[in-house]
Amino acid sequence: MDFRIEKVTNSDEEGKKEILRFLRANFPSAYMWDSAYINFRLRRVNRERRGFFVVAYIGDKVIGCLSVAYKLIRADRELIVGELGDAYVIQTKAKLSKLVGEVKLWDGLEISYVEKNAFGRLALAAFKEVRDDNVDILVGYPNEIAQRSWVRRLGLVRNGDLEQTYIAISSLRRIMQIIIDRVSRNKPNVYYQTIDSYNTFRLDCMGCKGKMQPGGCCTFVMTYGSESRFLVLVYLLRLFLAREVKRIILPIDVAERIGLKKYLKDVRLKAVVRQSDVELCKIVKQTGNTWMLCDTY
Repeated sequence: MDFRIEKVTNSDEEGKKEILRFLRANFPSAYMWDSAYINFRLRRVNRERRGFFVVAYIGDKVIGCLSVAYKLIRADRELIVGELGDAYVIQTKAKLSKLVGEVKLWDGLEISYVEKNAFGRLALAAFKEVRDDNVDILVGYPNEIAQRSWVRRLGLVRNGDLEQTYIAISSLRRIMQIIIDRVSRNKPNVYYQTIDSYNTFRLDCMGCKGKMQPGGCCTFVMTYGSESRFLVLVYLLRLFLAREVKRIILPIDVAERIGLKKYLKDVRLKAVVRQSDVELCKIVKQTGNTWMLCDTY
């Protein structure tokens, strides 16, 4: 049976359904897969650019996928950043069709790997699409095992500027424990402000603010915290009670400033980029918005 790769965009309803069926059937515990998440990855950032999936087929069967979601970062100028994600491939003994077209996009891209490996083919297809879209930065956050292939075989380089370090809270009980500990020493008056823009997945109150990570993944990213640790804890408690929030993400600078870092273990996501993107990554780091680059905390 023939091997082929297809590009799927937001208008391809059948392609989106095939991706969702593939992910749910083969990687059910990797993420909370739903159509809202697929649409979120395929969102538009401007008139010219919309996220996409590249999908590998053997005959009519999906054997792998890889997505690129676009984000707009405002620095000294607007920068378009593409985030690689959803890289999943199942093993197949089928022989891949002969590779045609340009392969050597940059130094370090291992041609033999791309020729024989389905994931390599997906990555190459994504790299070409990103290049044609004139994307300023291409970044990925692979796990430790996958990172070796991204660097050694696909020619990407590790980048500390776009590295993500955060604290994840997924236990209401843990929040209650910290609140009780604080209340035993300090009982300030708490004033609840009106929650504006609640239906747009934002929660700004008590000197804290943040927004829901779209796509039905039930993850809330807190982007600013009050100087009062107690108010922050009440804010976090209110998140768990007010919406169906299952995980709360605190970027490490927020966690340190509000004094919660010592209570919880931090998580680090290492970034890989193209060699040509390294200088622009320094500019993005200065904006303080690197947390926006990752859709799948």
